[in-house]
Formats: sequence, C-alpha cells, structure tokens
Amino acid sequence: MAHLFRLQHRWLALPIRTRGTLIIAIPVVCLFTALVAFTWLKASLVEDETWVQHSQIVRIETKQLLNALLDANAGVQEYGMTQKNEFLAPYHRSKTIIPASLDRLENLVQNNSGQRDRIQRVRTLVNENLIIFQQKIERHPEIRSDRLVSATALYNWLEAGETTMNAARSEIDRFAEMEEQLLAQHRQHQDFYRQITWIVLWISGAIGTLGAYFAIHLFQQLEQELASRESSLRETNQRLEIACDQLQRFTANASHELRAPLAAVLSNAQVGLMNLEDFDQPSIALRKKLEKLLVSPNR
Repeated sequence: MAHLFRLQHRWLALPIRTRGTLIIAIPVVCLFTALVAFTWLKASLVEDETWVQHSQIVRIETKQLLNALLDANAGVQEYGMTQKNEFLAPYHRSKTIIPASLDRLENLVQNNSGQRDRIQRVRTLVNENLIIFQQKIERHPEIRSDRLVSATALYNWLEAGETTMNAARSEIDRFAEMEEQLLAQHRQHQDFYRQITWIVLWISGAIGTLGAYFAIHLFQQLEQELASRESSLRETNQRLEIACDQLQRFTANASHELRAPLAAVLSNAQVGLMNLEDFDQPSIALRKKLEKLLVSPNR
C-alpha cells in the first residue's frame, strides 16, 4: 500500500503534458506488443506450414519413386512370362522417371543429414535393381531358346534380383517412414503454435482492454484535476477582482476625503499671501513657504 501511495504521489508530481503523453502511450504500447507477438507467431506458423508442405512433397516423390520401381519390376516380369516387348513399356518409362525422382529427393533432403544418407542408400539399391533388370532382359532370349530347361531357368530368371528388390523397397519404406515422422513433428509443432497464437490473441485482447480502461480512468482523473485547477483559478480571479474593486473604492474614498482638507489648506495659503502684501516689510521666508505650498499640489 505504501508503495502504491508513493507511486501515485510520483505520478501526480509529473507535469500534465507528461502524464497525458504516458496515458496515450498505454494503449499504443499494448497494440504494438500484440502486433509484434502476432507477427512472430504468424511467421512461425508460415515456417511450419512450409515444412509441412515440404514433407508432403517428399512423401509424394517417394511414392512416385516406389511406384516407378514396382512398375519396372512388373514390366520385366511380364516380359519374362510372355516375351512380348510391349510389356517393357513400363520399364522403359520408369528408367526415365527413377533418376529424375532420385535427384529431386536428394535436393529436397539436403538439410537433413539422416535422410540424405538414406536417399544415397536408396539410390544405390535402385541402381542395382535397374542393372539387374537390364541383365535379365538381355539374358531372357537365351533362356527361352532352351526348351528342356526353360521352366527351371525361367523360374530362376524370375527370382533373380528379388533380394535386391526387397532391400530397395525396405530402404524406401524406411525413408518414407522417417519422412512421416518428420511430417507428424511439423504438424504437432504447427498445432502448438496455433494454440499459442490463440492464447496470445486472447491475452493481448484482455491486456488491451485493461489498458484502455486504465487509460480512460487516468484521463478522467486528469480531467477532474484540470477542472479543479480551472475552478480554483476562477475563484482566485474572482477574489482578485473583488480586491481590485475594493482598492479602487478605497482610492476614490481616500481621494475624496483628502480633497477637502487640501482645498482648505490651499485657500488659507492664498489668503496668507494676499495678507502679506499689506505689510511694509513682509517675511521673505514665510512667502517662500506659502508659494511652495501652493505650487506642490499642482505638480
């Protein structure tokens, strides 16, 4: 309580202009603080949204890579079963898609060392599968030409590279799983900042409302103080006017009261001078005093 009393005393000791400036600054500071906090949170949300979109792009690109690899494998397998070249169309198309997809994924995960290492392993395994696919296609006519061992040879041909294919799929799945985890983290972080944003907005609104109410309260106090000072000045002015009127009346009364004695003195002095002329040898000193008495009031 004593601290609040001292604070109030210091506040009232400030000049009115300073207090008015500080009162106006209260809602301005509240608004500026709220804008800064909201801008910072908005920037964080935008950054999180960028990372979420980035992770989704990586997921889509990973699915495209896996689908292209599976299409290539399926095309080669169908070619081995039918020996029809039209079934190699998915394989030839995937040979164009896979390198470009690997390059895009490598560029997308440059900032993540763990994912960067995984995509390198994926690239190695995928390239090994493409080499095996090419070797299988080149060896297939030889296997089909031998009718006696064609079934066994065809089975071995179909099973060739299955281990490498499974390893590539597993590595791609691990890469995609890690990206799913990163996506979940980014979304969780995004949800957290959204909640923080709403909390900050509510708190800023509450602080702004309290600041506005406090500023209005201080303005009312300042207005009352100015009204009190104006009333005090008005009363002081009225008292001064009354004092001036009293002084003027006193001066007028004093002047009126002094005018009659002075007139009598002057009249007697004039009579005295006239009587001195009747004497043969009038007193020079008395004449000078009477003349001085007559001249002084006229100055």
